[in-house]
Amino acid sequence: EQVLDACPGLQTAIGQAREHGQANVEGSSLETLKLMVASGMGITVLPQLAAGSARATDSSLVIRPFTKPVPTRTLAIAWRASYPRPEAIDALIQAVQA
Repeated sequence: EQVLDACPGLQTAIGQAREHGQANVEGSSLETLKLMVASGMGITVLPQLAAGSARATDSSLVIRPFTKPVPTRTLAIAWRASYPRPEAIDALIQAVQA
């Protein structure tokens, strides 16, 4: 759903591919997605960290970053008020913001 929201023309392209008898294959594991693309089964969207490791391990993959406007994601962190390690929460927030 997030990929379709970030790539508005993708839904139309998927519909056109189905009309021409082309299959729509889905996967959930990042490694599975990379292997599917490497074997010629199409394209995928990967987090930047996973894309970097794909580039290093498989020369048959082409990595293209999004152009502006780059899609974003909003994260929320919730914890109970009595959590005994507030420093851990602060460290997590700083790591995510970096």
